[in-house]
Amino acid sequence: MKQYKIKDCYGFLSLLIIGVIASAIALILLPKHQLHISITAHHSPAADVFFRAYTHLGEAWVWALALIFLFIRFKDAILIIASQLTAGLFAQIIKHIYNAPRPKVYFAQLFPEITLHQVPDVQLHSWHSFPSGHTTTAFALFMALTCIVAARNKPLQVLFFFMALLVAYSRIYLSQHFLIDVCAGAIIGASAAIIWAHYLNKSTAPALQSSLLKIKSKKNT
Repeated sequence: MKQYKIKDCYGFLSLLIIGVIASAIALILLPKHQLHISITAHHSPAADVFFRAYTHLGEAWVWALALIFLFIRFKDAILIIASQLTAGLFAQIIKHIYNAPRPKVYFAQLFPEITLHQVPDVQLHSWHSFPSGHTTTAFALFMALTCIVAARNKPLQVLFFFMALLVAYSRIYLSQHFLIDVCAGAIIGASAAIIWAHYLNKSTAPALQSSLLKIKSKKNT
């Protein structure tokens, strides 16, 4: 029975830990507003177009990917779906508990003299900044995919990590979130995927190894 080799996912996890530690140091050394301005200082029309589109990688399209995995193996589809539901619900609960201001409101209230870069055709939200939902979704997805297809493929783990990281950066670039928001989202998303992978490894239910294609082929024989 195929198991998720979580311990072999250290490529993705090591990069995540390094990123979180580096971000924590930056958050300690620099004021929140100054850090945000520093991260978003470099922008261009091409980057505006790219990140405006790329940020959607952290949205609901992942459910379509989960449906595809239903035809491959139920266990993998469940890992993706359960990770998304758990991480997403947890992130939303925290969002509504803290109701933290987004950069738009934060700077308008505390630093009105500073004008944030406005990416065309992007509507800036005002509240529920912490944590970043898009980042949560992205890291839950790519951590799950690492467990499914890249446990022993370090280059693919690195690719998955940076695909998730770009979603996180896009949220800051678009001034929808602060660095601390995306760090929290990354931790929540990746943790949810790891916890579910560990839980599913304990299950011995034969149905988890099946798929819609296998069920269909059995009916046709």
